[in-house]
Amino acid sequence: MNNSYHDRPNLQVINGGLYRTAFYGPVRIVAAPPESPPFAVEAMAYEEDTFLIMSADPDEVPTEVHPIRMMRELEHFEPQKIGSVVVKKGTPLRLLAVVHDVNQEPTCREKWVEKALYSVFQEVERRGIQSLGMPLLATRHGRLPRRRLARLLGRVLAETELKSLKKLWITAPVPDNCDFFAALKANLPAEEA
Repeated sequence: MNNSYHDRPNLQVINGGLYRTAFYGPVRIVAAPPESPPFAVEAMAYEEDTFLIMSADPDEVPTEVHPIRMMRELEHFEPQKIGSVVVKKGTPLRLLAVVHDVNQEPTCREKWVEKALYSVFQEVERRGIQSLGMPLLATRHGRLPRRRLARLLGRVLAETELKSLKKLWITAPVPDNCDFFAALKANLPAEEA
């Protein structure tokens, strides 16, 4: 059997796998699973509730604070505004998109998600962030259909002047990222998709 180079079939690149990529103006948008980052990010957006319960780390409760003092502090705690973004230090920077209000039913609404998306991208631009990671906000806990989120994100990207942002990583497992990405591309203006 002859195994020379010329006897082997031509190899081809097969589209598919873990990543989906498109460009919107200067922004490279990549949908990829959380465990397979396509690039390093300066900031990650996360879905959050008005009381910041979703991102609370139970291991961070200060044990040296007296329970009565903690209760008094909680009495004066002001919930975050729905649609706002709370910035938490760290590497990467954490942008908590407030899309849930646990005092309301349902706890998440489409218009809140849209407002929070605008807030996220405004914060990204204000801080000069060039790379952002974002899960499929409100599709798990808020039960927002992926196609609706894709439509909202497409509209927000089209209506936001993006000067700093160069890379957007949509963190979603396969096959969710395939479905979402197809819907997102369909919702971006045709001349820039």
